[in-house]
Amino acid sequence: MKKLVFTFIALMCCMVTNAQNIEFTVDPYTYYIRSENTVEIHSTSISSGRAEIPTTVKNPNDGKIYNVTRIGDACFLNKGITSVTIPEGITSIGQSAFYRCQITDLVIPSTVKSIERQAFEYCSDLTSVTIKSGSIGKEAFSGCSNLTSISLQEGVTSIGEQAFIECKKIAGDLVIPSTVTSIGKEAFYFVAVNTIKVFALVPPELGDGAFYQYYNLYAPDVEKYKVCDGWKNFQNIKLLTDFRLGDQMYALGEKDGGRYLDQELTFNDKVSYMSYFDFTANKLTYSRTFKATGVWQAWFVPFDVKVSDMNAAGMEVAEIAGVLMDEKEPYIAFAKMTNTDAIVKANTPYVVKATESSVSMTLTGPDIRIRKSTDAELETQRLTVQSSYNTFTFGGNYHPTNGYENKWYALNTSGVFQKMGKDANLAPQRFWMTIATRTDTPYYTEEFATAKAFIGMTVLGDDETTGITSYENDNENENDNGVIYNLNGQRVTSIQKGQVYIMNGKKYLAR
Repeated sequence: MKKLVFTFIALMCCMVTNAQNIEFTVDPYTYYIRSENTVEIHSTSISSGRAEIPTTVKNPNDGKIYNVTRIGDACFLNKGITSVTIPEGITSIGQSAFYRCQITDLVIPSTVKSIERQAFEYCSDLTSVTIKSGSIGKEAFSGCSNLTSISLQEGVTSIGEQAFIECKKIAGDLVIPSTVTSIGKEAFYFVAVNTIKVFALVPPELGDGAFYQYYNLYAPDVEKYKVCDGWKNFQNIKLLTDFRLGDQMYALGEKDGGRYLDQELTFNDKVSYMSYFDFTANKLTYSRTFKATGVWQAWFVPFDVKVSDMNAAGMEVAEIAGVLMDEKEPYIAFAKMTNTDAIVKANTPYVVKATESSVSMTLTGPDIRIRKSTDAELETQRLTVQSSYNTFTFGGNYHPTNGYENKWYALNTSGVFQKMGKDANLAPQRFWMTIATRTDTPYYTEEFATAKAFIGMTVLGDDETTGITSYENDNENENDNGVIYNLNGQRVTSIQKGQVYIMNGKKYLAR
């Protein structure tokens, strides 16, 4: 009997020790440890007022710092919370996390991948919500009876069953972003908007009774929506002619036989754009701050700009010249653009290097052309560069990496293309790429196809000449900016690292 009692006491001590190891309290929250570096907020002592969600927390038991990535199930359930700040870094909001709270307005950041079931159900004081990314769970905002404004931004992937049911005060146009692939049963039932604008080229899967009324629908492909289950129930389907910049919508008019926007556009590298038309803007301001000088960084914007304008703003620019191959290690080669009259084209990948710590660019005039987004998957025009071993496909507008078989690479601060994580958000106004590896090459192995994490980058034209003082070529295109020739005067598109080439009349070593 004594042995049994001892065993029971030992077991209880072990359970207490394990509980202490998986949770800790730093007022006003109790945290659960989810992994080696992450925790979720499990409960709170806050009963009313404002709630600030931290990005990191230090465990007082061992001094270790954890990233706060999740707001746990029922964490603030029935609390008198009137406002909450959800920071970048939170990836999920648990079931019933803010059920019946008194929050009045809400912004969900782009790092959030899932808003789980009933997360904000019956938050009757909520009037506006902005959701930047992720999936919206079943009944997530159902019964938010005073909700008048919802902004669903590019990056929202799905809208669950009854997600906004009985949100009867939602007014204005309901905008469904291009990244949404499904809308669940009764998702917007009893939501009395009469105009819906959908930006997805492929009609999202639509559950029964997803909308309370089927009046006016604007879509990028009228014929597709007219024959698609659910969408064909709309009485009036028209062509979508709006331009979307972040969460702002602009109605395009017609002028001189083309689309025209008689409004000023101001944007930066934090917002995505979406248009199914080329159009002219009467004024456009684009700004971006570069954190470092002398480092090549990605550039992919929706308008044309002269090299001279970029030089005047303090930027050098280089365009894709070809693919460097050193056995198993591919490099993307760029060539500096020295012709100041050359055009840096819209929706095309370039790299730029700032000569100043802060760069902003303002373009004005009636000839600022915004290029349309044409591809259903990437939501942007694409450029493909092919070598004998790989095909590199570039894109540049906002895009989440999850849900696609291809591997996504983006340019990092070290000047190489790094494989992005499964749930990464690829920024707009910078380019990124997918890589298709051919299996019929002598260097292909399963390890080569799956384990690669980096793709190199090099810029031709950064080096001094190495000996040739003059060069003549009978080719009519010899002065084309960025065109590369071998030493025989033949134009080339795929070049070998370590070999010598001619560009703009100068000799360069590819490296």
